Amino acid sequence: MVTAVDIDNASSQSELTKLRGTCRAQHTKKRQELLRVREDLDTAFETEDLTAQEQLQERECQLESDISHYRDLINTCTAKIDHLLADASVGAQALLPAPSPGLPVAIHDESVNSLVTVLADALAKATSSVKSNPSSMGSRPMQLSDVSKLSVSSRTLKDVSLLSVHYRRMESLFVAANFGQVGEDGRFTPHESIKVAVIEKFLDTLSPFATLVNEAARNIDSNGHNWVALRETLLDKFCSPGAIRKEVRKRVGKLTFPGAANVDQYIDQLRDIRTLHLGANHKCTTLSSTGACQCFDDNTHFIDSVLKPVPRDLKVQLARDVISAARHQYSERRTLDWQLRLPFDGTSGTVTILSLLADVCCANSLTTEGGLSRKHEGQQPSSDVREKLWHASDRQPHSTVRTAAQKAHAEAVEWARTQPFVLLVMGEGVKSATASTTGFSAAKDLRFLTSRAGKPYCLMSFPDKSSAMACVSDHFADKSRFGIVKEFDTDYKRRQRGNNGGPKNEYRSGGQ
Repeated sequence: MVTAVDIDNASSQSELTKLRGTCRAQHTKKRQELLRVREDLDTAFETEDLTAQEQLQERECQLESDISHYRDLINTCTAKIDHLLADASVGAQALLPAPSPGLPVAIHDESVNSLVTVLADALAKATSSVKSNPSSMGSRPMQLSDVSKLSVSSRTLKDVSLLSVHYRRMESLFVAANFGQVGEDGRFTPHESIKVAVIEKFLDTLSPFATLVNEAARNIDSNGHNWVALRETLLDKFCSPGAIRKEVRKRVGKLTFPGAANVDQYIDQLRDIRTLHLGANHKCTTLSSTGACQCFDDNTHFIDSVLKPVPRDLKVQLARDVISAARHQYSERRTLDWQLRLPFDGTSGTVTILSLLADVCCANSLTTEGGLSRKHEGQQPSSDVREKLWHASDRQPHSTVRTAAQKAHAEAVEWARTQPFVLLVMGEGVKSATASTTGFSAAKDLRFLTSRAGKPYCLMSFPDKSSAMACVSDHFADKSRFGIVKEFDTDYKRRQRGNNGGPKNEYRSGGQ
C-alpha cells in the first residue's frame, strides 16, 4: 500500500510515476468495490436485514475514505513530478556560462539584441495564448486544488453506448470551470498545468466499467496524459458507428408498447434510442440539402420500426394528426411520406411526432375511461380487495382442476377460520419478506401466498384486533410498499356483478 511517506521519499520521476500508477490502480479497485457494496446495501434495506445494513454502511464509509486518500496521493505524485520537471528546467539554465565582464562592446551589444529578440518572441507567444483562450484574461490560473474540488459523483457514466454523449457533457463542464478550452477545430484541450488532474477526474466518471478504465490506463501509459488521443481511442473502440448501429437495432427490437395510459414511458425509450443514434460520431450517408443528418429523423423505415409496437388504431390516428398539423406548419412537405412531414422530436412546445403520439394516447385513455363509466353507470362498483383476491385465485369457476395456487389459498382460508384475528397484507413489501422480517415477525403465525395473477400477499394471525392494529401502525403504514392492509374476512363471498352476466365467486365455505 502506497503511503504519503513513500511519495516524500521518492526522489526521481520514475519512482513517482510508478507510485502514481499503483495509486491509480487501487483507486479504481476501491471505486468498483464501493459500487458493489452500495448495491448490496440497497438489497439489505429491501430485505430489512439490520445486521447486513450496519456492516455494509461501515464498509461504505471506509471505502469512501480510501478513495479520497488515493485521490490525494495521485494529486501529490503529479504535483511532485511537475516540480521535478520545473527544477530540471531551471538547473539547465543555470549551467549556461556567465558573461565575462571584459567582453568587447560589440559582443555586449549583440548579447543585448539577442535578449531583446527572445523577450519579443516570448511576448508574442503570451499574446497569442491570451487570444486563443479569452477566458484566462483577468482570472487566476487554475490549480490542482480547483480540479480536486469539482465533484463528479453525480455524473458517473451509466451506459457505455452513450460514451460520446458523456464526453460532450464533461467537456462542457470543464470549459465552464475554466479547466480547458475548445480550439478552432472544435476539440477540447485541458490547460497544460492541470491536464493530468483533469484527465484523472474524468476517469473517475468511468469507474463502473472496468474495461473502459483499463483501456484508458493502457493508452495513458503509451501516450501520456493526452486528452485528444485518449478520447479518440475510447470512442473508436467502444462507440464505433457499427457498434452503435447494432445497439440501436437491439433496443428497437426490444421495444414494447406499455399501453396508452403509460405512453410517457414508451416515449422516453424512443428518445433514448434517438439520443444514442444521433450521439454517434458517424459519417452520415443520407444528408439533406442543408447537410443535416437524416439517419434518424428523416428515415421512414426507421421511424416505422420504432413505432411498430403502437396499436394500429392509435397509429392511424397519429398519422392523421401529423398530416393535419403539417398542412399548416410545413406546407412544402405535403408530397412527403407522413413520417417526414413533422420533426420526430424537438423542444418543449413544438409540434412533433412524439408530442402528437402523447396527445393521441391521452385522448384514448380518457375515452376508454369514459366508456367504462357509462357502461357501469347506475351500478355500485366493488373496490373490496377480497373480491379481487377471490377472482385472482379462482378464475375458472366451472373447472374441476384445482391449481396449486387455488389449493394453497383454500387451505389458508381454512387455517384463517381457526385464528382469533387475521390481517391481510398486499404490496411490493411482501415480495421479499420472510417470517423473520420486521413487522411480519410480530404475527403469531402467518401464510405467504401468491394469487394466480402473480400478486404476493400475506395472511397474518394475531391474538386480537388491538395487537394487529398496533403492528399495522408500527410497520405497515407505508402505502407505497403495503398498498392493502386490512382485516381478512373468511366468510366473504363476492356479490354477483349486476345483471350483465359477470362471473361469480365460485369459492364456497365448508366445501359448498
